[in-house]
Amino acid sequence: MYENYTRQALPSRKYRELIGTAICVFNSNNSFIIENILRVDPTGQYEWNKLIDNPNRG
Repeated sequence: MYENYTRQALPSRKYRELIGTAICVFNSNNSFIIENILRVDPTGQYEWNKLIDNPNRG
């Protein structure tokens, strides 16, 4: 429940590992999609910063 570096209650180590892995995979896939959008954008209307910060991706 506790780790040496914090006194805060934490989920199990296995659960944190699973969540961390899911976040990393999502971030990698999201970046891949954005890179492809930028690569095929003939007009240059898209920018990396605007796509990565866009909450309306869906």
